[in-house]
Amino acid sequence: MRKKDRRVERTHKLLREALIILSLRKGYDSVTIQDITDHANLGRATFYLHYRDKDDLLLNTLQTIVDDLLAVIEPELGNVFTLGDISPILTIFRHAEENRDLYRIILRGRGAAAAERRLREYAAASAQSYIEVALHGRPAAIPVEIAANYFAHSMLGLIDWWLEKGQAYPADYMAHAFYDLGITSVIKTLGLDVDIPAPEKME
Repeated sequence: MRKKDRRVERTHKLLREALIILSLRKGYDSVTIQDITDHANLGRATFYLHYRDKDDLLLNTLQTIVDDLLAVIEPELGNVFTLGDISPILTIFRHAEENRDLYRIILRGRGAAAAERRLREYAAASAQSYIEVALHGRPAAIPVEIAANYFAHSMLGLIDWWLEKGQAYPADYMAHAFYDLGITSVIKTLGLDVDIPAPEKME
């Protein structure tokens, strides 16, 4: 296995952090490559050794964050649609909370449209694959892609609202609320064989 170059990792980290900080401060569209390199205290030539442009940097940052999330929840994500397991949803909300600045840039239109589209498409594709497994080849009442996109868009929309509200509710409250409102409707509509847990009363 090839060992990662720590200098390259440090450069990527500095550039990612500069992009996020500057995007929140002045808006993604207003940020220039020069702004990013000045904030990171790196040269423009160094930037172009690693990225084509700031959209490429944002997409790479998104991919890094998504890969980290999937490494944690991938083994259990399918359990949402087969066992009614809420823990992967809680992990997603906690991940959004830990990476709130990046999520806000992407989901609130402060980032490249390509990054927002990729995030939504990735979430929908993941949901669709797990729903298809849960169906065991049985026909669904509605096309699975509709259910998967409903799941992805409603979850990301709720995360977006939650972050803009400053996480007014705890992550576990949000995970249970989304499960009760969104996932149970998907499970029931598709006729999945899942014993849906009773809604928890949240104080």
